[in-house]
Amino acid sequence: MEMGSGSGGFSSLLVENGITVHLNDIENKYREVLRRKFSGVSLVRSMHKIDFHHNEFEKIYSNLFETIDTVLSLNIVDHNPIDSQAIINAKRLLRKNGNFIILTPIYTALYDEIDQDLEDLAKYNWSSITKLLGKDLTIIETNYINIDPTMATTILSHKGLSVIVVASK
Repeated sequence: MEMGSGSGGFSSLLVENGITVHLNDIENKYREVLRRKFSGVSLVRSMHKIDFHHNEFEKIYSNLFETIDTVLSLNIVDHNPIDSQAIINAKRLLRKNGNFIILTPIYTALYDEIDQDLEDLAKYNWSSITKLLGKDLTIIETNYINIDPTMATTILSHKGLSVIVVASK
């Protein structure tokens, strides 16, 4: 399941590569775009309107708890922020041994007089990532990337230095 499918740029890549996906967006306009774009596409299993910030998430979405193999949060947008509450709720949807894949900006920057490289930044950023994901997810892999500004306008809404984290429940 993709947490914020938006206009379907990343979802299209999944479908093109034969990967089944459940789409999700809280914005009606994006769900309509997704319906038109993926109408009749069998790899798109369902369309959801899950609000990962809803105050009564446990009550409203309990029927979906522990039903999803992988939750993706790759589209960083201001109107659909990924934060600790959204992650807590997303984890509730994951089956045992399910995967959570998130793209997030680098949160930690070092401003001291010692020369820093990407390894140093990764080491200090690790604590931010583990705090964001919580203790019940095990980080399997992290990759630091610099998102090309041209891709930021087509597939991803964020540009600049980011980290992709793959974690398991």
